[in-house]
Amino acid sequence: MSVEENKAIYRRFCEVWDKAEFDHFPEFLTPGFVMHMPRGDVAGIDALRQVAEAGLAASADRRTNLETLVGEGDMVVSRYTSEGTHTGDFQGIAPTGRKLSLQGFELVRFEGGRIAEVWGVRDELGLLQQLGAMPGHG
Repeated sequence: MSVEENKAIYRRFCEVWDKAEFDHFPEFLTPGFVMHMPRGDVAGIDALRQVAEAGLAASADRRTNLETLVGEGDMVVSRYTSEGTHTGDFQGIAPTGRKLSLQGFELVRFEGGRIAEVWGVRDELGLLQQLGAMPGHG
């Protein structure tokens, strides 16, 4: 697959995530998919679906804006902003009705036209500050 094809797959995957079309995850992810995050790995399509569903429960109107997308070989790097309204429980934090903005980076490795691995970093401290769970925002 070309870099441009991989970028297109990633863009479409982000759209599927935002629309909560989780049944389509197997079209985009390899069976051995792993997402590496600072708080631990998310291994497998079913585990990622659980993460996605929890995010949807906390912010049903969440949307991902791809700010930067570059690639080389079988890798694509994304700088993104996810925005939404805190309308449901998030990690024990009751809904606040606040507009939220979460920035992050992902390094995505493709295998056979599907996403095999993701290494991600998100500004979770900034998110907790926006939710009022940590001092420093505002």
